Formats: sequence, structure tokens, C-alpha cells
Amino acid sequence: MLFRIVAAISLLAAAGRLTYLRFRDETFSAGAQSGSLSRAAYFRWLGRRLGAFLRPSGWNELRAAWAYLCALYPPPMRNWVIVGLSASSAYLAASGLAFAILSPRGLFGIPLLLHVVAGGVFAVSLSANVVIRAREYTSLIDIFTSAERPLGDFVGLFARPLRQALLYWVFVVAGLVLISTALFSMVSFFSLRTQTALIEAHRWSALAAVLSAMAFLDSVLPRK
Repeated sequence: MLFRIVAAISLLAAAGRLTYLRFRDETFSAGAQSGSLSRAAYFRWLGRRLGAFLRPSGWNELRAAWAYLCALYPPPMRNWVIVGLSASSAYLAASGLAFAILSPRGLFGIPLLLHVVAGGVFAVSLSANVVIRAREYTSLIDIFTSAERPLGDFVGLFARPLRQALLYWVFVVAGLVLISTALFSMVSFFSLRTQTALIEAHRWSALAAVLSAMAFLDSVLPRK
């Protein structure tokens, strides 16, 4: 019950925060004043944006965002990495969190089978992603491993490149916990109490992965 409450509130809060920042930037870029940032104006903007995805023309924005993400992986093989990681992450998040929040029984049946398959794809694509992209997000590690740590570097943690690095490594660590807890749950060596603890760790790490992925994608994708 605690996980359901925390997951529902945190996901709604993260989605609300990220969409509000997009609304604010779009409002300011249009030349409007700060008085236009009312709650009613935000909900009207959100309604228009959500309604746009229900129309055929609304998919153009999703295709543009997808093309921008794929441009980060120029060679063809690297494109398959983001395809595998994005598709598996989307299904794992949708099936796992939906059943964990809405169903008292938890994940079962064909969705569970597909969840396991997607987990394998996630493990492979996440490993490939770390091999390909990890060096681009070492700025955070450099700060904490350097002998001299100027105060400006710690203040710079809130700058976009370092914020992206932090979110990236949170997602990677959470993904590793997801993979390891899923594998350990398949071993009959552990007791029922340990299996229950593994399931709880799997759920909380899934929530951390989803929240960090949401914030990371929001910081990577252009505001337009």
C-alpha cells in the first residue's frame, strides 16, 4: 500500500512539474508576462497539448522527438540500442507500475511473460548503452574523484550537463538493481522472506528508474 501511494503521488508530481516547466518556457517564449502563468492557463495549455496527441498531426511531435533521440546514435547499430532500451523501458514501466499500483494481485499471465522478455531486452540494451554513452556522462564522477573540489563545481551540479549526468547514472544504477533483483528472484535458493525483499527492491528501483528517465528525457529534448 505504501508503494502504491508513493508511486502514484511521485509520478503525478513529476509529470506535473515537468509539464509546468514546459508550459512556462512556452509562455515566456511567446512574449507573455508572468501573470499568464496562472493555474487555469496551465490546465488549458495542458488540455490543448494532450488533445493534440489525439489528432493525426499530433504524432508529428512524437516522431520529431524520436528522430532527435535517434540522432544521438548515428551508426545503425547504435540506433537499435535506443530502440531496444526505449521500447523495453516503456513496456516494463507501463506493465510493472500499472499492475503494482492498480492490481492487488500484481503482475501475472501474459503481461508477466512479456515483462520477462522485455526485461531481457532491457538488460542487453542498457549494457550496450553504458558501453556507448557512459563516457559522455563522466563529468559528475570527475567532480567527486578529483583531488581538488572547488565550490563552484558543487554549485554546478545543478547545471544542465551535470544534472543530466546525475540522472543518467541514477537510471543506470536503478536499472542494474532491477536486473539483479529479477535474476535473484528466479533462484530457488533464497527464502520466502528474501524473495519478498527482492520484489520490494525491484519495485522501488523501478520507480526510481522511471522518475529519473522522465527528468532525463525532459532535459535532453529541446523545449520546442
